[in-house]
Order: sequence, then C-alpha cells, then structure tokens
Amino acid sequence: MKKLFILLFVSIFTLSANATLTPAERQFLNTIKNYLNNEGYRASIDDEDDLVFKIEGENYWYSIETMSEGFFYVSFHKDGLQTSDANMNAVYKAANKVTAGYKVVKCYVRSSGTGVSFAIESFYNSASDVIKFFERHVDILQTAEEKVKEYYSDLE
Repeated sequence: MKKLFILLFVSIFTLSANATLTPAERQFLNTIKNYLNNEGYRASIDDEDDLVFKIEGENYWYSIETMSEGFFYVSFHKDGLQTSDANMNAVYKAANKVTAGYKVVKCYVRSSGTGVSFAIESFYNSASDVIKFFERHVDILQTAEEKVKEYYSDLE
C-alpha cells in the first residue's frame, strides 16, 4: 500500500512539474496575453499553461516551450472542423493536401475522428515577434480550414 501511495504521489508531482511554465515562458505568454486583451480578445492562461482565447466563437491557443537560451518554440492553434459524420478517408486526404501545399500550417485530424485542428509552429526570441505575425497567422489558420473544406467537398 505504501508503494502505491508513493508511486501515486511521485506521478502527480511529475505531471504537475511538467505543466509548469518557467518564469521566462510565463512572461513571454503574459506579454502576448496583454496584447490580446488590449485588442479585445479575452485571453487567459488555462490549466495546461496554454494561452487560450476566441475569435468569432472559434477556439485559438498558444503553447510555448523553451528550446534553448533566448529561443522559444511557439505553436499557435485553431480548433477547427467537426468531422464526426464525415468520410474520414476524404478528411485525411484534404488535411494532408493542405499541410503539404501550405508548408507553414499543419492540419491535425484528431485520432477520435471528431475533427481537424490547425497549427503554425515557429521559433521566436521575443513575444513582440509573435505579436507582429498575429493577424497574418490568424488569416493563415482560417484559410487552411477553408481549403480543407474545399478539398473535402471536391473529394466527396
């Protein structure tokens, strides 16, 4: 029983340690959060340490990870299409076509088969660099979603 308790305690501690942002990562995300809130988006940092917000009712979020001193790996995501009643073969083909054709955006078909999410992944050394590309990245993610819909329609 003691071993089980210790294993459970260590597991919980390890999981919570992995989800904690470093002070530099928190400052980086807070800078972006402040920008988004000043622009009228109601951004917040969730339990998974992602910066989450909505644009026209659609979910978006930033995830961050320190790669080396002074550089951050930032992924900007958009929750996208719902595909629970779709031809999954066509969904995969459409998502792969957009990912291959646009290079900067990745389309992820959820393993549950319930939807497609979109992401742009880049390296940055400052939050102001992320902010400079914010509007362009939103446009790219929205365009990628529209292209997946278009390609999917062509395959049906």
